[in-house]
Amino acid sequence: MNGQVPVEVLSVETQIHYTLSIINKKKEQIAKNESKQQSLKAAHDEFVALEESNKSFKKDIEHDYKSIKQVIDFTERNAGYIIETGPLFNQEKEGEN
Repeated sequence: MNGQVPVEVLSVETQIHYTLSIINKKKEQIAKNESKQQSLKAAHDEFVALEESNKSFKKDIEHDYKSIKQVIDFTERNAGYIIETGPLFNQEKEGEN
């Protein structure tokens, strides 16, 4: 064989090279997909954390509104007493003396 490569061997070598290039492209795509999956997982974890934080804030706000309502209800029930014993009432009484 005076240094020449038979056509059948070239064909097999070409097929192997082509198949290996496809494998490498698929491996690159897998790496890209895994990277994107990690980013999406991190984003999902952040989304869940924000969602939990918002739930907590909403509960806090609801509690704060209930507290305000309790203060208003208490003030309405005891308005006369608060007005007659409060600092403004006492200042007015002192001004009369």
